[in-house]
Amino acid sequence: MRRFEFVGGGSAKFWTCRVDGGVFTIVFGRLGSDGQRKEKEFDDEADAEAEMQKKIAEKLKEGYAEVVVDGAAAPATVGKKGAEAASPKLTLPPRLTIAACFDPALIRAASTSLKALARSTTGRSWRRARAAKEARRALHRICGVDLSAHEELATAFDAVVDAVTSKPSLPLSFVLSLCAELPAAAFARALARWGKKPAGPCAKAITTLTEIALTLGDDELALRAGLALCDSGADDDAAAARFAKVCPFVEAGAAKSGGLQKWLTAMDNGDAVVARRTTLFAA
Repeated sequence: MRRFEFVGGGSAKFWTCRVDGGVFTIVFGRLGSDGQRKEKEFDDEADAEAEMQKKIAEKLKEGYAEVVVDGAAAPATVGKKGAEAASPKLTLPPRLTIAACFDPALIRAASTSLKALARSTTGRSWRRARAAKEARRALHRICGVDLSAHEELATAFDAVVDAVTSKPSLPLSFVLSLCAELPAAAFARALARWGKKPAGPCAKAITTLTEIALTLGDDELALRAGLALCDSGADDDAAAARFAKVCPFVEAGAAKSGGLQKWLTAMDNGDAVVARRTTLFAA
């Protein structure tokens, strides 16, 4: 059985083929699924082989790449299917460019901005939004900084995270926008502080974020999927574009949950934004 896969443009598909006597068999579908099986009978094996070579050439032109060939040295993938077989290929492209070192003055400025944002819970909505924008800009100047290496910055970030579940509270979208400027460890840090039973108006969305992280098992992928599903600060078109970029990777990670659509359905626990987007992404 020869196997070909295509990952890109929001798609993650496989196509396998073989010839057995005069029977040409293919199995195809989304990564993570069992796929559909089709057979075509020919007068002899030579005709079936010619048809298979023709179809292989078509798949290669479409952008598929061969990943398993009968008899090849590929023991890690032989006998596996879907996302399990594709795992060596499914590597997320880098999201951040991380500097070797950061200007201490910029670190202090980011800490000050985060502290101001954490204190803005009682301010007018436009003041809070401006504080969130300034904090994100400050983090962008030190994009990719490791919070654990800067105690004051980490403490200021934690204060913003805590403000999401306090009363009065900050919007969850503020923290998600900050996480977009930081390594995925910051997202995992936020989830740990919120805990298993978060409070406040964003509790349902936070629960969804936690579930995303648990089911995908990768903080970076969970952050990107969480931004698409839960960030109310982005419109649905922007969210759909975000999800399209990581859809093949989410689909592979969701294989153990029964496939992408079942996984999306499971993520909907009543939050209005999440409910709308799971329906949109599953369409």
